[in-house]
Amino acid sequence: MKAAAKNICIYIVFILVLILAAGFFFRAFTPEDGNYVLPRDFYRKENDRFDVLFAGTSKIKQDIYPMLLYDEYGISSYNLGTGDQTVALSYYLLKDAIDRQHPKLVVLEAGMGDYKTTYEGTEDVHYISDNMPFFSKSRYELIRGVEKEGEDSLRFLFPWYEYHSRWSELKREDVVHEDPGAAYGSWVLAQSIDTGTFEPCEADPAWELPDVTKEYLEKIVSLCEKTDTQLLLVCLPVFGPGLLPAELYPERVSECAAVETFAKNHNVVCMNLISSAGELGLTSGTDSIDGMHLNLSGAEKFSSWIGKTLKENYDLPDRKDEPGYEFIAKDYADYCSFRSRQILATDNRAATYFRHLKETFDTEDYLYVLTAAGDTSVSMTDTVRQSLREMGLSEVDDAAGNHPYIAVIDQGRVVYETSDFTGTSDYWEDTVSGVRVTALSRNAEEGSSTQVILDLNNYVLQGPGLNVVVYDKKTGRKVDASYVTADTGNGEIAHKLP
Repeated sequence: MKAAAKNICIYIVFILVLILAAGFFFRAFTPEDGNYVLPRDFYRKENDRFDVLFAGTSKIKQDIYPMLLYDEYGISSYNLGTGDQTVALSYYLLKDAIDRQHPKLVVLEAGMGDYKTTYEGTEDVHYISDNMPFFSKSRYELIRGVEKEGEDSLRFLFPWYEYHSRWSELKREDVVHEDPGAAYGSWVLAQSIDTGTFEPCEADPAWELPDVTKEYLEKIVSLCEKTDTQLLLVCLPVFGPGLLPAELYPERVSECAAVETFAKNHNVVCMNLISSAGELGLTSGTDSIDGMHLNLSGAEKFSSWIGKTLKENYDLPDRKDEPGYEFIAKDYADYCSFRSRQILATDNRAATYFRHLKETFDTEDYLYVLTAAGDTSVSMTDTVRQSLREMGLSEVDDAAGNHPYIAVIDQGRVVYETSDFTGTSDYWEDTVSGVRVTALSRNAEEGSSTQVILDLNNYVLQGPGLNVVVYDKKTGRKVDASYVTADTGNGEIAHKLP
């Protein structure tokens, strides 16, 4: 009997260890594109701390910044948007989130996808279920709730079941996640593409929402009524043909009109803004990533507008300086650092990139290394040179052209700058604030190449023209490695290294 009891105990301990190990490695098997996912940070927050919850697709994830709402209006909110989040997925996500936070208002994006099933691709479920608490009842309810007939839900319950092949691809960051949740769920990107604008069109009055969409919209309406939560449906603005093809725009316009009709029939407030980009002060050339999603410039404009609108129409308290909400002020400081990193890492416009480089060059943790590869005449525009001069660099005017050039800036101090332009190459090596720096620059006669090595991390930039590496000394990681394109003359930044 004792031996049997001992064996049972061993088996129980083994199973517990296995379960704990599974939970630890759980996130290593999620889809690799973390930009679309629900942040785990949301589940680390205390209950009853967010007055507004946003839900919907990547549109709302990229278009609304909770941290700006807090900074400008004191609104405590979180963005639960995920990639291709159907209304069915929104329902189960909100059911859990409302139970945790008891918000005053839910803002649900609708009208951006003619979803005829509970989910489109399996990754869309993973974006949410993989980042909910592993053993939570809500996670199980979501997976079973959206389950399709004939499909195996084990792929969602146990992600390694579907992503087992990732064992050979795992890296340290797949297992050890920082996941600061600095943006409170929003996706901050600074690049822009001018797609133009769609031709105006009228909605088709005969267009109807898919049955599954109506079913889960009604469930969300009922959920909000039962929990005494106000509900706002919103159709977000789009610009022009890009990610959304021109031939699908009339369908989206008709879908948004159908959402308006649904809202009217259910006594729910709806804001249909799909064709209102211009009225909101948004332009494709400066505020859009792909004609549909907003970039940082556009999202900050729109967030400011919707924050003002929510403040004027809903009873939302100012949580700044309120006891129990100090964590948001701390998180906001982290967000500001995150925002700066994202601008440097994603901005594809030379003028704004170098302007922001100038604004952050004295950051305590950042080390800046600039090198020239071949002829920099095109990339060294007046705007770029002015920004570099304001960073304390004095040789940029002479450096423009077919000259080798190296500049190293640490904490706002110019550590090294090439001053002799008679040679065909320049090489510099030294230790700066504990970081071993090696930089090489060659002009066209030497092959138009450059290389930057920081603490044995090799950043080989193949682009011609002016190259920039921004390195975080605290984390030992690259913030950005870019070059200004010199072949087209449009001054765009190309982010070369992953």
